[in-house]
Amino acid sequence: MKKLHFILIAIFFCVNAKAQDLNPVKFRVYSKKISRVETEICMEARIDTGWQIYSLNIADGGPIKTQVTFKPSKYYRLSGAVSESARDSIYSDAFGMNIRYFKRRAIFIQKIITTKANIIIRGKLSYMANNDKMCLPPDSVNFELKIGG
Repeated sequence: MKKLHFILIAIFFCVNAKAQDLNPVKFRVYSKKISRVETEICMEARIDTGWQIYSLNIADGGPIKTQVTFKPSKYYRLSGAVSESARDSIYSDAFGMNIRYFKRRAIFIQKIITTKANIIIRGKLSYMANNDKMCLPPDSVNFELKIGG
């Protein structure tokens, strides 16, 4: 009995470790200069085939939505809300609402107004990935981006 118990625990840890190795979403963060003081921070998600992440705009009671946060700085201010590229939508019986999500690729854009020529933008992207078999635990990616210079 102890041997069976040990084997079950070992299998659990192996399966859990394998699930933690899954990384179906890769982010790339870059900037686009719009004017002398305005810049777009672009956050591009490349999503493996069969996987998806959720929109920034999910109603309460739905799945965990994607979130973008920026570390405050006296050298820039956010201009408007984060926008997102076109996404798919489907009605979910489980949540009782339409769910907006991305497959293959998503782009999130935040405009900023800078007050200094050379700055560093720091932030975090939080998201949850799922496929038709499983949902991964929520994950976060910190980023740092040099603007100017």
